[in-house]
Amino acid sequence: MSIKVYYFNRLRARGELPRLVLAAAKVDYEFVPVESPDWPKFKATLPFKQLPVIEIGGKKFAQGIAIQTYLAKTNGLHSDDPLEALAIDEICLLREDLLIQEVKHYREKDEAEKAKKEKDMFENVYPKFMKFFSEILKSNGTGFAVGKKLTLADIAIFEGTTTVSQLNPDLFKEYPDLVAFREKISNVPGIKEYLASKEKTRM
Repeated sequence: MSIKVYYFNRLRARGELPRLVLAAAKVDYEFVPVESPDWPKFKATLPFKQLPVIEIGGKKFAQGIAIQTYLAKTNGLHSDDPLEALAIDEICLLREDLLIQEVKHYREKDEAEKAKKEKDMFENVYPKFMKFFSEILKSNGTGFAVGKKLTLADIAIFEGTTTVSQLNPDLFKEYPDLVAFREKISNVPGIKEYLASKEKTRM
């Protein structure tokens, strides 16, 4: 069954986790980049007027968290155990909480307000979430976020710490475990090749 992923070109945000899951699962798909000038016209064709969208066998589905969860479940990157599944979903929503803050900073137009938001991100928001992610990994104690194998939760923590790793890598000095974890996930077969094939983006 053919798969297409539609998302804004040169942007990770909510379109990256589905692509990382597909990369880890080594599933072939077509990425359809949406350029800013084309967005208003394309938006009018979508049921919920938002991206990302995945097209499976000719039918389109929206909502990034629903998409990434479906892809993880159908490619062995989720869990059949209800409590493990709950933990995976919890971590994905934690990553979404951080992303909401990142998007507010990224989209801020007023330079003075943007500087204030950036200071808060580096001094409060990122340290808080990095501590959460670190504690999750230490608590599980297997080298993975949930269970004993790679799941969507690991990919969510990896992607959730990508922007801060680019903007302020010094924050990782207190979290060598996150540095090692990011290195491990970045070298997962499929993910490694995907990351090598794309340009780094700010968000």
